[in-house]
Amino acid sequence: MNENMNSRNPIQQDKCLSSSACQDILNEFSAKIFQIFTIAPDQYASASSLISVLTYEEKIADGIWELAKQRITNIDISTDTLIHALEKIGVINLRNIAVEYMFSNLVIQRFQIEGFDSSHFWQHCVSVATIARNLARIIHFRLEDEAWFAGLFHDVGQLYLISSGTEEYNEFLSSAQDTEISFAEQERSLFGTGHDEFGANFLEKCGFSNQLVVSVKHHHQDYDEKTLGLEGARLTALLQLSDFVAWSLGFGSFKGVSTPVLPPQTRRIISLKRLGISRLFKMIEPHLQRNFDIYGIPMPSDNMVKEKLFHVNVELGRLRTRYLYLMRKHNNYLEKANEIYSKHAKILMTPHQSLERNLIFKNTLRTVRENLGLKDIMVFGFNQESRSIAVCEYPGATPFDSSCLGKVVRVDENDSNILACLRSRKGVRIQGVTPAEREILNLLNAHWTIMIPIVGAGNIHGLVCLVDKTQEDMDDPEMYAPLNLLFHEMAMALDNASLYASAKRRANQDKLTGVLSRAALDESFSLAFRQASQRGEDFCIAVVDIDFFKKINDKFGHLQGDRVLRLVARVLKTSLRAGSILGRYGGEEFVIILKRTGLQAACRCCERMRLRVENLGKTLSKKLPDFRLTISIGLAEFQSDLKNAVQLFDMADNALYRAKNSGRNQVACHQSKNALELRKQ
Repeated sequence: MNENMNSRNPIQQDKCLSSSACQDILNEFSAKIFQIFTIAPDQYASASSLISVLTYEEKIADGIWELAKQRITNIDISTDTLIHALEKIGVINLRNIAVEYMFSNLVIQRFQIEGFDSSHFWQHCVSVATIARNLARIIHFRLEDEAWFAGLFHDVGQLYLISSGTEEYNEFLSSAQDTEISFAEQERSLFGTGHDEFGANFLEKCGFSNQLVVSVKHHHQDYDEKTLGLEGARLTALLQLSDFVAWSLGFGSFKGVSTPVLPPQTRRIISLKRLGISRLFKMIEPHLQRNFDIYGIPMPSDNMVKEKLFHVNVELGRLRTRYLYLMRKHNNYLEKANEIYSKHAKILMTPHQSLERNLIFKNTLRTVRENLGLKDIMVFGFNQESRSIAVCEYPGATPFDSSCLGKVVRVDENDSNILACLRSRKGVRIQGVTPAEREILNLLNAHWTIMIPIVGAGNIHGLVCLVDKTQEDMDDPEMYAPLNLLFHEMAMALDNASLYASAKRRANQDKLTGVLSRAALDESFSLAFRQASQRGEDFCIAVVDIDFFKKINDKFGHLQGDRVLRLVARVLKTSLRAGSILGRYGGEEFVIILKRTGLQAACRCCERMRLRVENLGKTLSKKLPDFRLTISIGLAEFQSDLKNAVQLFDMADNALYRAKNSGRNQVACHQSKNALELRKQ
C-alpha cells in the first residue's frame, strides 16, 4: 500500500475533541455531501461541475485521486493529470469515491472522543459495506451502490449520539453488552430513540436516496415489507443480513461479543438456503482483504476468526442455558404465580378500558390503590436530557402535599437502582442508599418504596412509586412480577393512546396543506354553529377560492399547483387570530370559521388575507409568468333565525359567487340588513 494511502488511514488516533467539535465535523460533512448529491444526482449530471467542487481543496482532491486509483482497476489513470483522471472515472464512480473518502477522512479520522474505538467502528462499517455489496451481486439486486453506502453509513447515528453530550454514550456501549435486553431496546429506553433513527435522519439531510434512508432506519427493527416498498424492503433485508454476518465473524462496531438478531422478514426475503453461505464467504473474503488493505486494517487470520466464532457460540450457549434454567424455574413457579395473577386479573384489564391518556392513568392508579390497599402512589416524570425525575400530578394517584408537585430529583451514575429500573424495565426496591433515593423517600414519607417504570415502545411514560399501608405486605419479591406486568400493560395502553391520538390528528389534517381536512372541518363548523345558537355569540364563516387555479395546473403542472395550495394555506393560517379555524373544503377552496367575530371585523380579516395573497402572487410572478395569483372570498354572518349550519354555508357560498362574477380578487359579504360589502378599490 502506498505512502499516501497510509497517511489518510481513518483509524489513526488524533487528540480527543469536545462533543461540540465532533458535532461540527458531522455538520460540515453533511453540508459537503448534500452539495455533491445536488450537483450529481445521477449519471447524467455534469462531470465538470462535480470536478470543480471536488478540486476546490487540493488536499481533498489528492485524497480522492489516491482512493480512485485503489478502487478503479479497469481504467488506467495512474499517469493522468488529476482532472483528466477524474473525468475518466465517470460521474457516479467519482461521486461515490468522493463520499467514501470524505466519510473516512473528514469524519472517522478526525472523530476522536475519549473511549470511542474508531478502529472497531471503521472495521465494522467497511465489513458490512463489503458484505452488502457482494450480497447485492449474488441476489441480483440492482442497487449495488446503495447497498455499499447503506453498509458504510448504517451506524452513523452512533456518532451523533456519541457527540450529543446528552448521555455518556461510550459508557452505555460497554454496559449494553452485559444485559439481556437487546442493544437497540436499551438505546430506545434511555435516549427515546435508537442510533438507527438518528442515522436515518442524518443521511436524509445529506441527500441520500429514500431506499437507503429507510434501510438504515430499520436495520435494527422489525418492518412491514409493503410499507417499505419492494426495493426498500430488499435493501433493508440485505443490510440486516450483512450486519448479522459481520457481527458473527467478529467484526463488531465495539469490543466484546454480541449475539446479533435476524428478523423473520429478512430470512423470508433472502433465502439463506438458496444463497449458500460458503459461496458468500468465498466471494467476500478477497474483497474484505482488498478493502482492509486500502485502510490499513489488519485482516484477521483463520485462527482469529475461529476464536471469535467460538466466543459467539459461547455467548449463544450461555443464553440457551439461561433459557433452559428459566424454563424449569418458570414451570415450578407457574402454580404459585397463577394464584397471584388471578388476584390481579381485574387490574391487568383496567389500562385497556380507554384510549385517553388521563383516563388510563386515573382508572389504573385508582384500581391499583383500591385493590392493593396502598397508602400512597407517586408518579415521577423522566427527563432524559437533564437526567432527572420530577413529581407529576396524575389523576388517580393518591392526593399528597401539593408543594411536592414539580419537585426535581437529580439522578447520576451512582443511582444504580433507579438506572437499573429504567434499563431493565423491572421494578426495584428503593431503600435510601443514595441521596436521590433518600429524597424520594422523604417526599413519600416512607422507609422504602417499590419503583416501577412505565416504559412502552421507546417511550418512558413515568416511574411509579408505591407505598404500602403497613410497609410489610409488599415486601414479598413475588409481588414484583404481577406489578411489572401491570405497568407494562399500562405502558402498552398509553402507547396505543398515543397512536390513536396521532392517527386522529392525521385523519383531521389535510395531507397536502396541513390545515383541517373536510371531515374535521364539517365537524368543527357544526359545533361552532351549535355554540353560537346556544350562547348568542358572534360568528362568521368565509369561503375562499383561488382565482383561475385550473390554469396553474394546466400551464405549470400539478406539482406547482400543489405548491401554490400549500403557500396560500400558510398565508391564510398566519393571517388568522387565535380561535379561528381554517380547513380545506376541496380542490382550491378553503373555509374559515371566525368564532366570536362580528361581520365588520371578519371583513377586515378577509381583506387582509386577500391583500397578502395578492402580494404572494407578486413574489411568485417569476415562477408563474403571465399568471396573477389572487383569491376571492365569500363571507356570511350567523343569524339567530337560521335553522342549521348548511343555510349559513350557502349564504357564504353565494357571496363567493358574487365576488367571482364581479371580477374576482375581492371580498363579498352576504346581503342582509346588517351586511357590509368590501371590494377592492
